[in-house]
Amino acid sequence: MFILKTFNFGDPKKRFTALTGGFNCGKTSIGFAFLILFSSTTINCNVDFGRIGFFLGEAINQRFLLFDDASKKGMKNLDELRDHLDGRVPVLLEKKNMQPLLQKLPAGIITSSLPITSNLHVRVREFTETRVQNEL
Repeated sequence: MFILKTFNFGDPKKRFTALTGGFNCGKTSIGFAFLILFSSTTINCNVDFGRIGFFLGEAINQRFLLFDDASKKGMKNLDELRDHLDGRVPVLLEKKNMQPLLQKLPAGIITSSLPITSNLHVRVREFTETRVQNEL
């Protein structure tokens, strides 16, 4: 329910939800469920910062973004984009065979096995998932 509220209202500094936790606990499954619900796209943030603009071009005309499995490099890239994640500052989005477009990033989910950095922690709502093993 909290994830749907962030998409509907789009309050600045509350537009992204981070799902963190160990391996195989369902972070990506939840992210892809919302991806299918909103018919949106996933963006690879684990690339060099100079190339991130090309990957962000997938956000053109989308209502939802999924940054899946962000590593240390991905977290650093998201930290560089933190003003754009807020939704206050538009970002220049480029896509092949299209004119560059100045647009605000839509709301979304970040999944990672790493904890969220302190700089991003103010701008993202973090939920840590733990896998409970049934003992028989």
